[in-house]
Amino acid sequence: MHDQHEDREEQAAPADEQTTVAWRGLGRRGLLALVAVIVLLTAAVVVEAVVLWRDDDRAGVTAERPVVVPERTWRPAVEAAAQGAQIVLGASWETYDEGIERARGVMTDEFAETYLATKEDVREDFVDQRTEVEVRVLGQAVTRATGSTVQALLFLNQYVTKKGAQTSFSEYRALVTVVDTPDGWLIDQIDTQ
Repeated sequence: MHDQHEDREEQAAPADEQTTVAWRGLGRRGLLALVAVIVLLTAAVVVEAVVLWRDDDRAGVTAERPVVVPERTWRPAVEAAAQGAQIVLGASWETYDEGIERARGVMTDEFAETYLATKEDVREDFVDQRTEVEVRVLGQAVTRATGSTVQALLFLNQYVTKKGAQTSFSEYRALVTVVDTPDGWLIDQIDTQ
């Protein structure tokens, strides 16, 4: 058994010697060049990672490159925009005030001020006419994204029912801007088309 062990060591030796010869064949210049290439590739990977992970709005958003963060960053923001838009744009005359409070929970304080002013202006007519507004998101996509602000394009169907009238139906689009806050992604602006 001892002889077989020695035979295995002798068979392994040539491979080790070949590796050593290959490294020696590079010479000092070749070895330095190899190390330089490894350092440059590592630096390039680090720079790209910093650009992709950067959380400020100066991350280089341009018309040619409107999304500068990875999908794992913008996908939850687009989902929050879609879910929030259904809450903000929908309403029921029976739960009007509760709906407003629920909507405030998915938007920034600045946007809430504008939203509340609009809702107060239409409140009386909305309740008197027993209006129900249901909004359904049919599709969604990211249009601009940084680490802290995402703009989503939503395709919506809206169903409006009023006392004594047939339900009306309309299709429209909305650009919904959400911002990253300590409370999660909140709606900061909605532009409907």
